[in-house]
Amino acid sequence: MASTESRKRGMKQKVIFSTVLGAGVVMSIFFYGCFALRGQQRDLEIESFLPAVFLYNSEERRDPFIPLVAKKKIVVVEEKRKTRPEVEKPEKTEQEIEKPKPKKITADSGYRLIGLVWDKKGVFALIQGKEGKWIVKKGDQIGKFQVLKMEAKKGEVSLMGENEIVKLRMRE
Repeated sequence: MASTESRKRGMKQKVIFSTVLGAGVVMSIFFYGCFALRGQQRDLEIESFLPAVFLYNSEERRDPFIPLVAKKKIVVVEEKRKTRPEVEKPEKTEQEIEKPKPKKITADSGYRLIGLVWDKKGVFALIQGKEGKWIVKKGDQIGKFQVLKMEAKKGEVSLMGENEIVKLRMRE
């Protein structure tokens, strides 16, 4: 007799659990439908206030939507055309530009790498030339050359000029 009562209680609990679970699923579907439709209406309201096309105003900066490296270089030429009185739309045209010629790599430049110093902040090079001595970091200018690359472990500094790249190395 005890086993039949326990079976009835178990069945009763399963029925209650199934009912509560079913009610939860039905309510979830109902609320999802209500809020999903309301979200679509809200999206339509927002879209009615937005312009049809987003126009990027570069303010003389590089356009972030144009890739930095491309086989064909895309040059954006802005021509002012009035589609609306307050909005100006730039017109894009593609032009193929010749690739720059490879620069000659040389070690003879009149500059000498005296030493390299590095710490947590970066690498600095001590360079001596005919015009004087400099302590430089990557990107600095020395005469007609710009410091292109500094490799402290190799003891090497690369300078880039208009037509050539100069590699300076520590003397052993």
